[in-house]
Amino acid sequence: WLCERVGPGGSVLSLDVDTRFHCELPANGEVRECDATAEPLGEGAFDLVHARAFLEHLHQREAVLDAMVAALAPGGWILVEDGDWGLYGLQEIPEPFRTLSLGAMDHAVKTMGMDPYAGRWLLPALRCRGLAACDAAGTVWTLHGGTPSAEWYVGGLARAKEALVGAGVVDAATADGVGASLASMLIYILMALVLAWRPRGLLPAHA
Repeated sequence: WLCERVGPGGSVLSLDVDTRFHCELPANGEVRECDATAEPLGEGAFDLVHARAFLEHLHQREAVLDAMVAALAPGGWILVEDGDWGLYGLQEIPEPFRTLSLGAMDHAVKTMGMDPYAGRWLLPALRCRGLAACDAAGTVWTLHGGTPSAEWYVGGLARAKEALVGAGVVDAATADGVGASLASMLIYILMALVLAWRPRGLLPAHA
């Protein structure tokens, strides 16, 4: 979609630490393997920088957001989307998906520094970095069992199954039984979307 929007005169670069799930892009798009916590993103190189459901998983989120802002060209825009999982566990979620998903989140908080409330942090985090026209909106994202809207999340849990079982978060029988609970699943996830503009000129240092 973004490759079409920028047209033949523009280009799109998609970065991911694991590129196996990326679709093939048109000639003006590139997929590149990159660890944003350890590799440079470039200085003033992009008119638009976007990240979705990314910073919430990183304990280095402050440094990575600094790098994302630095990668913006003067006059460029940054759009960051992350979740607020505060209401997630209050809804009806079928077992054993409930146990597995909540257990995986708790494990990520304890071992990787995940912030399940990162969506609340985004707006002040961008404002204090000298960006202008900062604004936020919230959306409710639905995961419907058996559709592409749920496949990526279920696939992520499947990839983590061995580690979660090994850490004692869930037992193997619970992890293996998740598929049967998904056919009629409907789950709501609250996402915060924050858009900001980099004014021309130097950005002041943030506190």
